[in-house]
Amino acid sequence: MRNGINWIGIDDSADKWTIAQYVDGAAAPAREFELVPSESGYRKLIGWLKQLEGEVRVVYEAGPCGYELYRKLRQKKISCEVAAPSLTPRRPGERVKTNRRDAAKLAKLHRAGELTLIVVPDAEHEALRDLVRARRAVQRDALRARQQRAV
Repeated sequence: MRNGINWIGIDDSADKWTIAQYVDGAAAPAREFELVPSESGYRKLIGWLKQLEGEVRVVYEAGPCGYELYRKLRQKKISCEVAAPSLTPRRPGERVKTNRRDAAKLAKLHRAGELTLIVVPDAEHEALRDLVRARRAVQRDALRARQQRAV
């Protein structure tokens, strides 16, 4: 399957990326590894993705790390999608969570078309959304402080 589709799932966290690669029709991951999310990590990831034969489709779950990974991969013309974590299918009784399992699960679910993908806001909209959230947090804190003073 040299020219098949490479389904790449990434478990994105602040200290490391766990990456799982599935090739069309394979039951087990073709490759699993970890990288540190730094400039060097981005270079290694993009270099590896570019050297893969066939189409490459990357997916990771939205989270506190933001959309930098999405933007950098798209900038390099690599297909990347972001999944909604609250809508990712979970089996009943599936309690053991590891980065490796999460990355493999994302790749398999993306291959099966079972992920709900989100629309990633551009940098300006994301900054505006962050500003609105920060303003709301300050308003809540000010209200809480006034209420405590009144008691």
